[in-house]
Amino acid sequence: MQKLKPGDRIRLFDGYDMDPPWLKNRECYCATVLRFIDNKIEKRSGDEGLSAVIEFDDECEFKGFKGKFGILLGRWEGQLWEAKGVVHVYLLAMEIKQQEEMTRENSYHIESHASYEKLNA
Repeated sequence: MQKLKPGDRIRLFDGYDMDPPWLKNRECYCATVLRFIDNKIEKRSGDEGLSAVIEFDDECEFKGFKGKFGILLGRWEGQLWEAKGVVHVYLLAMEIKQQEEMTRENSYHIESHASYEKLNA
């Protein structure tokens, strides 16, 4: 099993809706995994206790909120950061280094069931 790691390139696509509004008629958004941070969710440990900080290749805009960074949060207990999966996506107005830096003012939840997959190098 291949694990997702910092520096990996991914594509984010689909979602709960087959034509999710956050994609704005795009097939996907590509991004780079910058780091994994403790998501501070009680009773989560290992991979499920981590969120991925990403940098989108292109600025993303959703409902007037714009950003080039994001957070990916695992969907379920026991989820691993494998080469592909389903995640929550939060758009960030700025890069963050730890979970405590994420606020209502600098982040926006854009998808609850986005698919991601690692791109081949």
